[in-house]
Amino acid sequence: MDSNLLISALLFVAQLAFLVGLFLLGRRFVRSRKSLGSAGPIIIDASGVATIPVFATFTGLRGLSPWLALATNSLNPRLAVAPDGLHYRVIGDQIVPYSLVHSVEVRRGPGTVNLCFVFNDGPFTLSANVGDDASAFQALGRLPPSIARGPEACKLEQQR
Repeated sequence: MDSNLLISALLFVAQLAFLVGLFLLGRRFVRSRKSLGSAGPIIIDASGVATIPVFATFTGLRGLSPWLALATNSLNPRLAVAPDGLHYRVIGDQIVPYSLVHSVEVRRGPGTVNLCFVFNDGPFTLSANVGDDASAFQALGRLPPSIARGPEACKLEQQR
């Protein structure tokens, strides 16, 4: 009789934990649908470097989904458009000349807008969460026209 009571109690606790987990997961999903908004205005310093405010930066692999990241930085991310190239920070500071930037695309997800850069010289990509369409539009406007725009980036530039 005691073993049946113990099994029933364990089953009740497992069901309760499952329901609480579903509630928390659903609440998180609903909150993630809200737009983050802008991370702030673009800051241009005296040397012509335009710092694009971002919520996070990600390194991915070319050919895989831009939503899969090998590395991420949400504590101290950086994206800057400089005269000599693209400056960014995921794990460490990187400078990529514009000649090595193949293309940029805009990707939207639940509550997020990312600029996704593909490079000519290697297997890695860069994604930067700029928060909303207005910030993505401003950032695209700072990039040189020599960088190819993907379909969503072109569509965003034409809408504004």
